[in-house]
Parts: sequence; C-alpha cells; structure tokens
Amino acid sequence: YGEAHRESGFDASSARHAKLIVLWGANILEARLGSELGARVAEAAKAGTPVIVIDPRRSATAAALGARWIGIKPGSDAALMLALLHEFYAGGGVNEARVAELSVGMEGLAAYVLGRVDGRPRDAAWAEAMTGVPAAITRQLAEAWMSARPTMLIPGYSIQRTRAGEESYRLSAALQLACGSFGMKGGSTGSINNRLPKPRV
Repeated sequence: YGEAHRESGFDASSARHAKLIVLWGANILEARLGSELGARVAEAAKAGTPVIVIDPRRSATAAALGARWIGIKPGSDAALMLALLHEFYAGGGVNEARVAELSVGMEGLAAYVLGRVDGRPRDAAWAEAMTGVPAAITRQLAEAWMSARPTMLIPGYSIQRTRAGEESYRLSAALQLACGSFGMKGGSTGSINNRLPKPRV
C-alpha cells in the first residue's frame, strides 16, 4: 500500500497509547516476542489499560497482567476472527471508505462474514461450536474492541502454527483495518513480524 507505508507491525513503546491491548496467542512474558514488548505492555496494564488474552490456556502472562482471559479451542482462531469481523460490520461501526483506502479486497471479506456470499453469516453463534467461546463473550469482545480505539492487537506465532494458519494472520490485519486501529499510535497492523521502529542504540 505504497512505498511510504511499507513498514508493518507495531512499536512496543506505543503500547501506552492503546486504549485496549489484545494478546492473541501471545504469551509475551514467557515466550519473548522482542526484549521490550513484555515490559511495555506491563507498564500499560499497570497504568490502567485493559488487557485481554485469547489463548487455549490461562497463561502466566494473563495472570501477571491481571488480564481478562478468553479460552479458545486450539486452531480455531480464524473462526473467532471471522465472527468478530461480522460483529464489526453488522454493528455499522466500520469506516468503509478508510478501509478501502488502505486495503484491497476487504469488501469481499465483509460480504463473506455477513453471509451475502452463501447465505451463512459468520456470526458469534456460528463460531461458538468451533471455538468454544460463548456467543455472548464474542459480542462483548467486539463491542470492547470497537469502542476502545486504538486497540493494539498482538498476535503470537502460535496462531499460525496450525492447518491454514496463514488465514489467522491475514485476518489479524483485517480486524485492525475494520476497527479503525490500523496504523494509529497505540494500534497495530496485526502483524507480529514487525520492523517498527529501527533499533535505537
């Protein structure tokens, strides 16, 4: 999306600007995702930024940060992400003009999650059986995500270490685009493989 915007990821030091931090399969205090990230998220949590951990197990990270833990069945991350996208679009909070400016193909994904492609909406109830996450919890998560801009989404490597795991990584970027946090200070592009910023020594 342009030479000036070729960098991706998040700047750990901007976690203090986030209104919500979502650690999706990212156990950042036990499995290091950069030397700075754990400390910065811990600082934000201590200052009052809500942290949500989506993970099959209640990790040491969730406990140490006082995070809200949402248990999910292993390998079902894409289904929950699709359900969240459904809630974002069905709720009418997506700035579709801005999304179109920053991406290609999101209108097709929106049509898919809303059920316009095959008559099967990928809503919270649809995802519940696959993910083990109650539909009401998915709706609450979507509401918190959309009302707390910017949200910093930090996806861990674990969500792509499954069959068709690349979909979870693509959808992590789609979530950030749809919620309006993509590229904002304290937000993220949804990618963990980041180059922001260059090392400062």
